[in-house]
Amino acid sequence: MCRLLAYVRSTTSEQAVDFANCQPFKHQQQLFIHDGKIQNFRKTLHRKIRSTLTQDFYEKINGSTDSEHIFALLLSQSKINKHRPLEYALRTTLLTLLEMAKRYQVEASINVIFSDGHRLIASRFATTSPAPSLYWIRDAPAFSKSVIIASEPLFIGNWIAFPENSIITVGADSEMQIEQV
Repeated sequence: MCRLLAYVRSTTSEQAVDFANCQPFKHQQQLFIHDGKIQNFRKTLHRKIRSTLTQDFYEKINGSTDSEHIFALLLSQSKINKHRPLEYALRTTLLTLLEMAKRYQVEASINVIFSDGHRLIASRFATTSPAPSLYWIRDAPAFSKSVIIASEPLFIGNWIAFPENSIITVGADSEMQIEQV
């Protein structure tokens, strides 16, 4: 089975164009991409997120993007809750960011795809509605026995929109689970 994670992104204003800020971000077998933004990140949640990180993941941040900080928060949550599934760490991360965004009155959109090398876990999430779009398609004619996740439909087919504020897990055999956050 082939697993592929690809990402094309424009830069966020006020963020350096630097390899340290390029996605996907990697830690061991884990890859992470984020499509979205935290409003005024450097002035709002940057320090707040950093204050919640475990020391090892705090030290691994090389860039300055909200995306890498969200990944560090997810990895910290995974470490803290190491006996829980990765979906639990993602849910906890999203709820932590929601609480921070409300407290500091900022908007955040957090569409992410995270892979541990065996499965994909994705979210369509925002602190205000509507969340940015995210779609999936399974067993497209040119891609049988596969699931494709994209911000917008990439070709003609039966693309299905993720429900807002949801987490979708795609297993090794393309089986899927959808849950609300």
